[in-house]
Amino acid sequence: MTIGNIPAGFPVNTSSLRWREGLRRRSYAEPPPLDPGICFDVQGCYSSVHPDKATADKLAAYIAEQGIPNPVPREKLQAGVIFSTVSLPDYQPRRQCTVIPRDAYYFRVFPDHHGQKALFLCFPSKALEKQYRQAVSQGARSPFNRASFYYMTLSYDIGNWNYANLTPPDFHLIFGPEMVEPLHMNWPYRD
Repeated sequence: MTIGNIPAGFPVNTSSLRWREGLRRRSYAEPPPLDPGICFDVQGCYSSVHPDKATADKLAAYIAEQGIPNPVPREKLQAGVIFSTVSLPDYQPRRQCTVIPRDAYYFRVFPDHHGQKALFLCFPSKALEKQYRQAVSQGARSPFNRASFYYMTLSYDIGNWNYANLTPPDFHLIFGPEMVEPLHMNWPYRD
């Protein structure tokens, strides 16, 4: 059975579409070793998952083919998991890959903090929700309302572009291990 860009013969738990423990690393970059103080700073803690190389390549091609304006650069594609303004010294990031089935996607447009209309590719994820619940149980706090979905920003600003006829990607999203870094409240989102 082949699922998206996971080769046939790889051990995949098809009930949850998560990679099993012990599956060899794919083409995503190995996350840097965790700095034990990374979530202790006063800035808080941010975590995200990034698509593997094949998924990022497919997403970049998809964005170009669809003509989505003001696209997020390929190397900036990610899905945020934790956005906490408080430290999380005992937080354990997810070390397995996360696979989102292609029939789970939908689009949403939200105004960002500059009043521009960002295009999101949204999806549910039990694995990422488990990480979020772990952070909340450890005291994570965020200035934003909690969404009931996870998302990747595909465009920083679609302006008046009509996304009503946009078809979702026809491939699974495969994310590498969760990456944790200090939270910067004034993070320049386009740099």
